[in-house]
Amino acid sequence: MISSADDLRDVATYPIFVKRPVSTASSGVRRATNAQELGAAAREFGLGQSELIAQSQASGPLAMVQAVADRGRLVAHHACLRLREGVGGGASLKESIALPGLADMLARLVAALDWHGALSMDLIVADGGPVIIDVNPRLVEPANALAAGVDLVAAMLDVAGDAPAQERSSGGAGVRTRQTLLAILGAAEQHGARGVVLREAFDAIFARGDYAGSVEELTPIAGDPVAAVPVVAALVASLIHPPLWRKFHAGAVGPYAVTPEAWDEILAAAD
Repeated sequence: MISSADDLRDVATYPIFVKRPVSTASSGVRRATNAQELGAAAREFGLGQSELIAQSQASGPLAMVQAVADRGRLVAHHACLRLREGVGGGASLKESIALPGLADMLARLVAALDWHGALSMDLIVADGGPVIIDVNPRLVEPANALAAGVDLVAAMLDVAGDAPAQERSSGGAGVRTRQTLLAILGAAEQHGARGVVLREAFDAIFARGDYAGSVEELTPIAGDPVAAVPVVAALVASLIHPPLWRKFHAGAVGPYAVTPEAWDEILAAAD
């Protein structure tokens, strides 16, 4: 934990990630490769006003895990890998996986917390085992789970009732889903080149290359042609001026992002 400028001097290993204790969609995370970048990130996040979190970097693929618990009992869970990174660190391409020991780990966690409802986490699949880097008290993008055979939303509805929820079996591995909108905006963010944006868009839209065999989860056009509107808008804007990806990303995150100040208000109201 970082509470003051004195704590910054104790950091000796880089790169390191500085995090607000409460943030949304990676808006409260900065990566620092040296002491100067660390100090700048800490000051940006209000050093001295509230505690900040410092985490060393772990190497390995990113896995997204979702779980649903019924009063401390694990009733459903799912995990998928981020195969391609979209805008803001999101996943433009995912693949369901079976992580050894995941069910036992989640069962112990929800039992210790007596958790009721949804729980999601991001973790790095490191050589020494999974390293948890982020936890959310909600479901996060459950479409890959549904495609793999785990209906997390139905599990959430089950735990909302009075009767004990039915435990659901884990889904199949190797199921790929894509988010074309994130792919287009991610190409604009990461490369800023129109040719790269166009190539990424065509691969995602027509399920080519890495996206072959994947199912669209965010903007499925079959049965809902209006879903194509944001994809076309993002593509046209990114081809006209690639930095416009920021307009789409900021507009999507801002309305639901929880700031540390908002969290303090929530806690005060609860008290």
